Amino acid sequence: MCYNEEDYHQYVYMKTYCDMLRLKRMYRKQNKYMRDAVCTNERAKLIKEWQKDINNFHDDYLEQIGVYLKEGKKL
Repeated sequence: MCYNEEDYHQYVYMKTYCDMLRLKRMYRKQNKYMRDAVCTNERAKLIKEWQKDINNFHDDYLEQIGVYLKEGKKL
């Protein structure tokens, strides 16, 4: 197995079958962690965009209510 990080190669050799299984498990956990981190970042961006939409809708609604009240109409 070859490990590459910024043009640095390190070869990892397994002494036993259990070591290989541990390495596979560690590799899968790391990949899952990376995928979860990416998903979390995307969710955060999505939530920020939703909040912007909600704030814009709220501001538009308050403007319309203000115009409605200026005309002297009751709610």
